[in-house]
This record gives sequence, C-alpha cells and structure tokens, in this order.
Amino acid sequence: MNDAVVKKILAEGASLVAFADLSRLPRSAGGDWPVGISIAIALNPAVVRRIPSGPHEDYSHEYDRVNAALDNLGAVTEKWLVSAGYNACAITRDRAPYEKTSYATRIPHKTAASLAGLGWIGKNALLVTMKFGCALRLTTVLTDAPLRPNAITTEPKCGSCTVCRDVCPGSAIKGKMWSDTLERDDLVNPGRCDETTGARGLDLKFRSATCGLCFAACPYTKRYLASLIAS
Repeated sequence: MNDAVVKKILAEGASLVAFADLSRLPRSAGGDWPVGISIAIALNPAVVRRIPSGPHEDYSHEYDRVNAALDNLGAVTEKWLVSAGYNACAITRDRAPYEKTSYATRIPHKTAASLAGLGWIGKNALLVTMKFGCALRLTTVLTDAPLRPNAITTEPKCGSCTVCRDVCPGSAIKGKMWSDTLERDDLVNPGRCDETTGARGLDLKFRSATCGLCFAACPYTKRYLASLIAS
C-alpha cells in the first residue's frame, strides 16, 4: 500500500512523501494515530535564490501558493483514504492554527517529517533534507491505514555550521544542535523571529514570508540550488 499512496500523492504535485510511526509521540501530540503521512512541496528555486537580496513579494506569494497546495494535497489524500475504508485527518491550516502566544501547534509538521525519515531538525529549528535543504514546506495526514513507517532520520547533520544563526537579522537562532531532550525554544526565539519578519516586510506592506534568510543560507539548500544550475 505504501507504493500506491506515494505514487498518488506525487502525481498530485508533492515533492516528497514518507510515513511516520506516530506511536512514539504522546497522545496529546498525535500519538493516538498510528501513522502520519508527511508530504513536502519544494519552493520555487528561482524565488529562493532571491531571498538573500532582501524581502520581496514573490517569496510571500510563493509561501502562500505552496501552503494552499499542501492543504489541497492533504484534503485529497484524506478523501482517498476514507473512500478506501480507513480513518484519516489532514492537518490543514484551518485545523491546526498555531497558538499565537507560544507559536506552537499540536503536531508540528517537521516532527512528523523527521520521524518519517525525510530529514532532521536543523539549528534553525526547520526541517533539513538532503535533497532540498530547507527549501520546502510541509503538511501531515494522520491515518490508521496499514502503512509501513520509513526509517527515522533524526540525527542532525549540521556539524559545527552556524550559518543560519549568523545570518539571522533578529538574532533569533541560538546555534544549538537539536536533540530529543530540547524544546523548540531552546533552538530559536519564535517571538523575535516573528517580530523581525514583520519589520522586514513593513515597506512591502505584508507580513507573511518576508525573511527566509536562515533556510536560504543553509549549505544544504545552497547545494540543492547549485545542483539545478549544474544540471
């Protein structure tokens, strides 16, 4: 069944698909569902290349476009699984709004993605993948379908690199290596990140996706962009 699900979701426009064993999580964080389908869409590389030059409207539009596409992918996957006789719940934006004080959600997509083996949590508290670096967005579909979880890839491969910390204009990134004993706030200050993102977007009169420097500067993201030029 794994192959059929992957084939269908990729055909709908996903860049990566993998399956997480959510029983490792507390029930309050999604552990009451046996499997999480982690779905990623890569950001437009031409847009990502422009991020270091400063805030621009194209990135905001790309951010919104990909988020909408992920919501659609989640809904399509949920409908297909339910029609096949399984329970499923797509964690779309309207079903998982972040808590405005803590900037937290019940089931972070990057947690499911790392448990599904798509990548690891970087020092910028974002998912880092070998194929796309951090230049992607994520969604998750919870299900009880009999899907085989992928091998977990949670061990960080950031080494001594602190590029994301050094480039952050709000000094929100603390430069610590992720481990399962740390909370997100041990890695980044989300309030400072949000404030800086908002300030950077003021001249353009929008707030969403107006920074992105930390993931654009990631060596794995740069390697992905360089591979496109080379090919």
